[in-house]
Amino acid sequence: MTEGEHGLVLLRARSGAEVGMGHVMRSRAVGRELARLGARVLFVVDDSRTATAFSDEPFEVRLASDGWPDGPIRSAWLDGFLGWEEELERLGRRGVPAFLVENRIADRDRAERIVYPALHFVPDAWDSEHSDRVLAGAPWVPLAEDVLRTEPDRSRDIALLVTFGGSDPNGLTERVLPLLDFVPGDLAIGVGHHMAGRRDRIRALAKDLEDRMSPERRVHVLDPGTRLAPWMARSRTALTALGTTLYELAYLEVPALILANYDDDRPALDWYRTHGPHLPIGVHDALVGLELAAELRNRWSELTGRGARRPAGLGGGAVRIAHTLLAA
Repeated sequence: MTEGEHGLVLLRARSGAEVGMGHVMRSRAVGRELARLGARVLFVVDDSRTATAFSDEPFEVRLASDGWPDGPIRSAWLDGFLGWEEELERLGRRGVPAFLVENRIADRDRAERIVYPALHFVPDAWDSEHSDRVLAGAPWVPLAEDVLRTEPDRSRDIALLVTFGGSDPNGLTERVLPLLDFVPGDLAIGVGHHMAGRRDRIRALAKDLEDRMSPERRVHVLDPGTRLAPWMARSRTALTALGTTLYELAYLEVPALILANYDDDRPALDWYRTHGPHLPIGVHDALVGLELAAELRNRWSELTGRGARRPAGLGGGAVRIAHTLLAA
């Protein structure tokens, strides 16, 4: 691979079944824009499955276990919730400006910029004190090209799309499926990239749900890796967790219920309660049995009365980030 016009930009994204697909998908969107701008991009991931899946991208893909590149690096993007202390130290020794993505580790002082690519942004004390180094909100959300090329479908023939990301670590898909017989229309159930081994169980739950519904209603279980953007565009509502999917749904003007995975998601849920366009249910392990069933039914009824206009600035994040990485 020849050197790009702007030199090498390192994109390092956490990946694997335990991590999900959000980090690699938004990092890929940035990588594609960098390649269009003439930069050489090195995309570094943790697992061989992701590396193979991205082998046709317009940039070099490498496993983290293969080591760091030699030669100068123009800037680096570190995307993942785990600590990056070693990487930040190494980049600092080489004089490489680092962009730390959605991460509040103690060593974030070493980063050039902190990026919060999310609709919700609740600054902590460090963010407020260093606001000139923080990039946050809808204009900084990198969306996949597939989503950007998709327009909302006027038919909106899917009443509810259920998707809990690439791995759904807490099994929320299986947990909510039996409780959705109140939805008066067709459902679509996403099965993430790392959920292939659970598809048969999900299909069985979907068949049981379909048997309890009126004959004209259907439950579509999607194959792992199915492009979700066309299904989002057909959906009137969605049910998902916090993550990249929420921003894609917002872009396609689909209001969503949020069933969160973790207790520390609560500040984000509070933000959405105030600002919308999505509607929180709560953290999954705080809702059990009939309580969860009632919350799903009541919040979905509330959601159907809402609109979901595309947030201002959403859609140009990957281009904006690519230019900022090259200007560092």
